[in-house]
Amino acid sequence: MTELHALVYVSRSNLDCSRDSFAASINAILITARANNAERGMTGALLFDEVFFAQMLEGPASAIETTFQRIRRDQRNSDVTLLSFDAVSERRFGEWNMAYAGASGVLLPAIRSGDILTSPTVCETGRAGRKIIDLLTSVIRHDMAREAMMPT
Repeated sequence: MTELHALVYVSRSNLDCSRDSFAASINAILITARANNAERGMTGALLFDEVFFAQMLEGPASAIETTFQRIRRDQRNSDVTLLSFDAVSERRFGEWNMAYAGASGVLLPAIRSGDILTSPTVCETGRAGRKIIDLLTSVIRHDMAREAMMPT
């Protein structure tokens, strides 16, 4: 059996944040990520606040490494900063090929408070990674619970 790993990174968005372009760009990212992750046995979560991305990928180490290299080359983001890449005992986002929460307003202050992108060599990436994981978990679970309570 393949050992389970989790990778956490943050990056600066290069997306055009005009309303229509932004929605189309995020939708394209999610469609691709969900299809690729399902094929590779990966799960995870993406948080985006129009300035920064934070993402956690879970699954086989080789699949995560390949995906992360593609993310690093993707022109839709820059300043890609790896915060953690560790073996884990269980998935945090196992229900979703790629959960998503956007425009929450919580990512920018968290990134700035830790100087994660302004000074990645100075920040303690392990601590920053745990902070981002906690933030992702909290926001994604809150958004998914809110959606579940909405009338269909």
